[in-house]
Amino acid sequence: MIIKKILILLLPLLLLSCATTGREEVTNKNVGDEESRLFMALAYFNFSEYALQEGDIDNAWQLLRLAHDTYPESIYLKEKMLMYLSPKAFRDSTAAQYMLQLGAQWYASGVYNSRIMFSLGELSLYRRELAEADIYLAASLYEEAEKECYLTYYMFEKLYNPPADTLLLGKAIAEPWADKDKDIIYRVADIYKENGEDSLAYDLLYKAYLRWEEPHILQNLVALQQYQEHLDDKVESILLNLLAAGNLSSQLLEYLVTEYYTQQEYGKVIALEQECRRLGDEYILKILYLSAIESQAYEMAIEVGNLLLLLEGISPDQHYLILGKLWEMELSRDNLKEAARYLSMIKDLRQQYVIIKMVAEELNAWNDVVSFLEYYYQNAEDSSGALFLLLLANRDAGNESRIPELLSLLDPEYVLEHDLIVLLALPFNEETGNVEAGEKGFYISFLQQNPLLAGLFYYYIGDDEQALFSMRQALLEGEHSLEMLLMYGNILEKAGDEEELHRILKQAVALYPEEAVMLNFYGYMAADLQWANEYNKAKPALLKALELEPDNAMYWDSLGWLYYRMGHYAEAKTAMLKTTEVAQVNADIALHYGIILASNGDTDKAREYLQLVITLTEDEEMLTEANKHLAALDKE
Repeated sequence: MIIKKILILLLPLLLLSCATTGREEVTNKNVGDEESRLFMALAYFNFSEYALQEGDIDNAWQLLRLAHDTYPESIYLKEKMLMYLSPKAFRDSTAAQYMLQLGAQWYASGVYNSRIMFSLGELSLYRRELAEADIYLAASLYEEAEKECYLTYYMFEKLYNPPADTLLLGKAIAEPWADKDKDIIYRVADIYKENGEDSLAYDLLYKAYLRWEEPHILQNLVALQQYQEHLDDKVESILLNLLAAGNLSSQLLEYLVTEYYTQQEYGKVIALEQECRRLGDEYILKILYLSAIESQAYEMAIEVGNLLLLLEGISPDQHYLILGKLWEMELSRDNLKEAARYLSMIKDLRQQYVIIKMVAEELNAWNDVVSFLEYYYQNAEDSSGALFLLLLANRDAGNESRIPELLSLLDPEYVLEHDLIVLLALPFNEETGNVEAGEKGFYISFLQQNPLLAGLFYYYIGDDEQALFSMRQALLEGEHSLEMLLMYGNILEKAGDEEELHRILKQAVALYPEEAVMLNFYGYMAADLQWANEYNKAKPALLKALELEPDNAMYWDSLGWLYYRMGHYAEAKTAMLKTTEVAQVNADIALHYGIILASNGDTDKAREYLQLVITLTEDEEMLTEANKHLAALDKE
């Protein structure tokens, strides 16, 4: 290695001796001939490059300096010197001072090379020597400056001498563009956006996309478009071309269909049906579904809606209204077969009834609806369901004479199995009813053969005494349902019959150990009525309910209230944290939350929730309880 270094230093001297005609000593001072100096400078430079390749950086630098000193007219050698010095200068103050000293000498001698001035400007800026940075960066704009020079000077001026001249940005993005200019173009687009000049940013990015067709440019174009009132034709054309080529991302398809839907161009969304279906994205399918509805393309709406039901992207409650609209449309055309087909697609009989009643009342068309249901009863696969609807329609239409006959055909077990008793009972309820009391006898006669159904019927019409009588009879006969036991418990709670409530709930939990609603009812009653002997059984019941329905805030409230009754205040607070959102609108939960927070010493939050109770309810018992706890907090 030592011999190699010596050779590197001796070779330029050998060349120098070959380039002279005498034996005189040759130095930079006595080489007068320009060609000889140039030849020597090239020799030094070449061996400098050779030394650099060999990793001998120190000798490479010494040879480069010799090359420059031999031929100081060379701008290229100055650039090479700065290329060597720049990396060091940003981490070594000595190298930085030397580089700036050279730069000052060169600048004073009239060297305004763009690359050299730019390097000196960047270093001055790094060292916070702003006056020198201004001079050098401005000087870098001479002699076919690179686009980066214009952008850097603009940023410098914007930061230190605002306002910056936007003509500098124009120079930075001047065409023609090379691939190395991409970053400059994107940075200028960002500056336009920062300056609120979105249209300039948009035009620049559009040109950039046509030049490079890079996806992230299109994403930026789309982002800018979202602030516009209308989808730009140019972007729309790009997106459709990508779609035709099969290269449109799901994100951009989502943007396109959303824009069409927002602009009420539902036909354009429908035209993309196959692409939307192929992608299978839930949000995009929802847009297609809504567009089909708006365009009255109901068959498509049904197909897409059925798919969304499978994906759980919409609820059955949303979809059945569309099917109901189709049923109404075909009914108005007297197309009974198609109307029956659409109605049968609504699987929940209660939802079918809601649609039928809504249309009949809005159009005052009970006779037409009853006539249709006669046809439907004769042709429906679920004839029991159709019969039940026919019964309700005749009742609501006031056709009292048909009621006994239709009731005689109705299977009580079907009514029980499909939880339909509430639909029979509602018109007779004291608060919601609008049917004459005398007509009730038809239904009571029908229901007496099944005490379970009779009990539920009496419960829903508000006759608790008769409901209890029938429910007890059903239990004696070994008949029960989850619904009946829940209603039975509600009546007993209202009546204050804790002894029978205790017995019934224990029996109900044993009968329905996997029903979260029953487990919660039992657990909550144990806590609220302070059945201390039941706490150890109520806790696992509530934990099981939450295992079945982990997001049910009511169940978390029950568990928190039980923990509070057990004296486990920290666990109670942890449970109540799951109810924070619902507590804002539910007085019972807000009351429990406030009491539990107070038990944990969180008086400010406790007061907040207790005061919330006062705004949420007019129930005197709850208001008394909230005020009692507020008074206790005030005494602390």
